[in-house]
Amino acid sequence: MTAGRDEAAAGVQARVRRFAVLRAAQRSLNEVAPFQHLSGGLDLGRRLLRKLRTISGETTGSEVIDPAEALRAADALLADLADRIHDALKATPTRALCNAVAPLAKQEPGTVRSLAAVVLEGDLESEPPLRLLEYIVTALACEGPPGDRKVVREPLDALPELADIDLAEAHESDPSIDEAEQIFGRAVLRLDEDVDLGATRDRIRDYKRRLGARILHPTVMAAAVAYNAAMGNRLAQLIEGHRALDAFADTLLGPASADEEGTGRAAIRAAASAAPRRTRRFSRLFWQVLANVGLTVLLLTLAVSLWPRSSVDMLEAASAADLSPHLIAGYMSGNDGIQHFVGTVGDSWESLDLPERRRVVARIAARLEERGVGSVVLMDPGRRIQARHEAEVLLWVTAPNGPE
Repeated sequence: MTAGRDEAAAGVQARVRRFAVLRAAQRSLNEVAPFQHLSGGLDLGRRLLRKLRTISGETTGSEVIDPAEALRAADALLADLADRIHDALKATPTRALCNAVAPLAKQEPGTVRSLAAVVLEGDLESEPPLRLLEYIVTALACEGPPGDRKVVREPLDALPELADIDLAEAHESDPSIDEAEQIFGRAVLRLDEDVDLGATRDRIRDYKRRLGARILHPTVMAAAVAYNAAMGNRLAQLIEGHRALDAFADTLLGPASADEEGTGRAAIRAAASAAPRRTRRFSRLFWQVLANVGLTVLLLTLAVSLWPRSSVDMLEAASAADLSPHLIAGYMSGNDGIQHFVGTVGDSWESLDLPERRRVVARIAARLEERGVGSVVLMDPGRRIQARHEAEVLLWVTAPNGPE
């Protein structure tokens, strides 16, 4: 008998938790969702609570209650409430949903997480829920004022429910993961030099559409959040005083109207053209750097054998470390109009597993691509090739116990 009561009590607690999530999600939509989709939700809630109190024995009466049957009735009420919320989500424009989330992300993050948990139960193959989830994760992962927001949480810390998605794209390894890191990374690196941020925003938005549900993979989402934060900051800085905007929503969805599109783009171009641009350069003090990094004549000979008739531009050790903490040396080599990079990895490379090595190569390639480098080779101090990346494609990377 005790076991039966304990089982019924556990069942009640599970339904109470579920109701709390649904009620919080519903509350976040009250101001923006069509009334007809949420009307009746309170009545459903009252009926559900009465049912749960009956199962718990909190009500008196002569009626004999079958706990299993009562729990099934409670589940039906919960399913009805969930359906109403999903209908409300489908009927509400994504921008309006983002507007509802924006103030709650800081004030009531638990409420926003509840909304995201309900969204994750729906169709994750279509555009609106993916953009809403991306917005929610970005809002929860970032802190700071508009124009100076910083990423302070990983996607799985901001929304742990991402780990429970029943969708292969959100978990499995795939070449598009490294590609996404490169594409988002290059977009971030170019923000200070881009006078047409509107075009960049649209191009990245189109790329996200092609990614589809793959954007829910934690690694891809982390890259997307970093881009969203950087682009949102840039837009907020440039358009400040021109029009009020939710820079995250603008980054994800574009302007709300055609008029905003035209005036906003004009303002972005004008402000970006007037803004100072950062410049980057490499040292060409060949022999001085050669002594500093301790590269051998054999390594230079290898460069000549790989790409003959090339000019070599050595990187100082600090510059190599700026590209990646796993690099201890490197040089650029130009041949037939193509820029190549050969880097030497240090001891820390040995501690990386295969997915981490792929990510390191992708980040190095993304940072070098904006400088016109189309080929990347990484070697260990023993001159064994560890990775090769050509034309935005990872061709080769060694696994910790041998080649992939």
